[in-house]
Amino acid sequence: MADDSCVERTEKYRVQVSDGRLFLHLANDENGAMTVMELAQPNDLPALYTRKMLLPLAFIPSATDVLLIGLGGGQQAKFIHRYLPELRTIGLEIDAEVVELARTHFGLPPDDERLRVVVQDGADFVRNHGDEQCDLILSDAFGEGYRPVDALHTPDFYRECHRILRPGGVMTVNVYEPTAEWAARFMSTVSSVFTCRKFISISPVQGVMALWKGRPDLDWDAIGDRAARLDSKTGLGFSAFVDGLKNE
Repeated sequence: MADDSCVERTEKYRVQVSDGRLFLHLANDENGAMTVMELAQPNDLPALYTRKMLLPLAFIPSATDVLLIGLGGGQQAKFIHRYLPELRTIGLEIDAEVVELARTHFGLPPDDERLRVVVQDGADFVRNHGDEQCDLILSDAFGEGYRPVDALHTPDFYRECHRILRPGGVMTVNVYEPTAEWAARFMSTVSSVFTCRKFISISPVQGVMALWKGRPDLDWDAIGDRAARLDSKTGLGFSAFVDGLKNE
């Protein structure tokens, strides 16, 4: 990407336009992006994994509360706020500067009764969250070099996430370019906490791990109805996802 497409540069981050898309990068990273937004469709989710992370909603009856760990440019929070008004979202972001860039460049709405952004370490927030519960946890936080954040992949962290999920709730985790050693440790960790798991493959280097609190109620008619309703609002492909699982 050429420097003249840079919209804003800070010590840590760079906002850049290329090919009709707006990107949020770490300042010195020329390859990966923290957030991608289509300028012509700013409320959509161009990154496939962000869409896949939402698909297990079809298995949750009457979901109301979402916890997003790793806000970034806020595309998932913005999408939920616009297309799924029945959901309340808490977005966690460790860096206040990222929140400011999300709001000034990526259209993240201000806080209201359905969206609350909290600047805090995700592991600390979950550990101190008390008895308040949620239906869906979206975990999408990476550190320098887009490496997994160790504190967000410990047995204690996953146990705390399991604790704050309502029965039948789901946690989805973005798994990106794991080493074989990391992947083995990750599977051992989540298997010790969540008994029901499904890996949703996206590409050879990326996928989403869906982790259920307890076993989902596989009333396929009810799940299919929810998927159809969610598709009518979002067009994300809930019905195709459900059909694929049903036929496995």
